[in-house]
Amino acid sequence: AKAAESVLADGCRLRGLPRQSHLSSCWRAGVEALPHLAKMATVVRTSGQDWASLSELPVEIPLARSLQFHSIFSCPVSREQCGSLWPACSARVGTSGGRSASMDLGLA
Repeated sequence: AKAAESVLADGCRLRGLPRQSHLSSCWRAGVEALPHLAKMATVVRTSGQDWASLSELPVEIPLARSLQFHSIFSCPVSREQCGSLWPACSARVGTSGGRSASMDLGLA
């Protein structure tokens, strides 16, 4: 069983594929978050607030490291990945892109 798991992990890594489907990851995250959300709903209900009117959840939902992701933004002009060295910005014309590309195009 351990050898099969290792072969599966290596094969997915070599092909650039996730080890589990996106739907499976969403399901696992929901199952992990459900007890925290139920407790939060109870607390909010007893406090008399409408939790649907809150702009964000009043608690942090802990998830396993394998379920934590971050978004990556790439500039559509220069195709560079934006980050702390190459920040993204919104142009006056309503589009987003890398700050350096926006400045080069006179949009920033």
